[in-house]
Amino acid sequence: MKKNVLPMQKMIAFEQCRLSDVDTVDLFQQLIDSGAAWTLQGMYGRIAQQFIQSWRLPSRSHIGL
Repeated sequence: MKKNVLPMQKMIAFEQCRLSDVDTVDLFQQLIDSGAAWTLQGMYGRIAQQFIQSWRLPSRSHIGL
């Protein structure tokens, strides 16, 4: 079974404010889908929760998975 690999390059670029809006959404969708958003430092979980609450990104619970 393949482990979930964190998109470290995108995470570093995000923390350095170098990601486009599209890439930021893609990053957080990956983090939400893998569950990593909830295990990383709090900033990631808070931002992921903001995306979910604004309905910009689905969580697995919102799509019935």
